[in-house]
Amino acid sequence: MPTFTINIGKGSYRKVKPLVKNILRWFCVLTIVAAYGFYLPAQAIAQQAQMAQMNSNSAFDPEMMEIMQKMNKDMTAAPMTGNPDLDFIAIMIPHHQGAIDMAKSYLKYGKDPVLRQMAQNIIDEQQKQIGELHNRQVALQTSRQT
Repeated sequence: MPTFTINIGKGSYRKVKPLVKNILRWFCVLTIVAAYGFYLPAQAIAQQAQMAQMNSNSAFDPEMMEIMQKMNKDMTAAPMTGNPDLDFIAIMIPHHQGAIDMAKSYLKYGKDPVLRQMAQNIIDEQQKQIGELHNRQVALQTSRQT
């Protein structure tokens, strides 16, 4: 089997077999690919964070986060009775209220006319559905008691 000579630094040379040479070559290629692969996602994440910060509305973002946290807290605090009908209602009311609060927040800061109309439609429809959910809740509770 033929051997090859490679420079391993400071003027010293070594003879290696073709298999070892190919392994070294692939190791170098994979090391470069891996390093570049880690760099690109990190760079993309940093750019997204920078763009988000530049485009961020300082009042809107924390307000939305607060609304979502409250909605999640209220949904998880909903009493579970073991009755899927009543439990669904108990969870959906704070969920719908969260959507209303988010839409109202958007109307305070948002500019796009199409999204503003959608936000208003969300408010109108979700308020209507909350009323329907309350009515159904009362009806279900009343029918269980009789």
